Amino acid sequence: ERTRRWEFVAVRRGFGRLPPSLITPAVVETYSADRRAAGVKDATIDKELRQLRAALNWGVRQQWMRSAPYIGTPGGGRARERWLTREEAARLIEAVREPHIRLFIFMGLYTGARTRALLGLCWDDIDLETGLIIFPPAHPQSRKRTSVVPISETMRPELLVAKEFAETRFVIEYRGRPVNSVKKGFGEAVRRADIAHCTPHDLRRTCATWMIQAGVPTARVARFLGDSEKMIERVLRFGEADVGQV
Repeated sequence: ERTRRWEFVAVRRGFGRLPPSLITPAVVETYSADRRAAGVKDATIDKELRQLRAALNWGVRQQWMRSAPYIGTPGGGRARERWLTREEAARLIEAVREPHIRLFIFMGLYTGARTRALLGLCWDDIDLETGLIIFPPAHPQSRKRTSVVPISETMRPELLVAKEFAETRFVIEYRGRPVNSVKKGFGEAVRRADIAHCTPHDLRRTCATWMIQAGVPTARVARFLGDSEKMIERVLRFGEADVGQV
């Protein structure tokens, strides 16, 4: 609570005297630059600007104004545009303390599967000999077909360790039980890594972005993720060249 109060104080100092109509992208960028010059990290600036965004949106809901200005953040602006650079991913993995969160991150980065699919995955769905992971449809009536994803060389060692110490039939488990949510553990790792705000679903966007950066055709990425080419092309617009390995 104290942290949020200080975030709001900083935002008030930067924007408190400005009417919403004068809060332009240039003004927001100037605020970010001034905060960086003061030694504030991007992760903190990201939180401050999200506080501002939330306050403006609340003003719209109260009908004090018709619309809120766009507030871009170091985390990539709107949450749906967020993906991790290789350096951010490495820092995130380094900051993880729980083995099941570490495995979840690796699988999210290198399969692009959704959180529900990863948490429901069983060892019977993984063939370590042929190097394939089979993601069945969420339910029998689902229109989506079974998805088959290759096991990357980066992910294989993580799966081998998890398999050796497995206590249940579920790939991602914690203290001998299946995992229902990774939000808390994932969020704590993000904070320790001191990177801009991201969510478990951002691992999926990251997987798509990295494949595109590696030169994989858009159609192939779409098939790999079970998504539309239109969505992948949208990810491409926000991807930046960033080669390297985690």
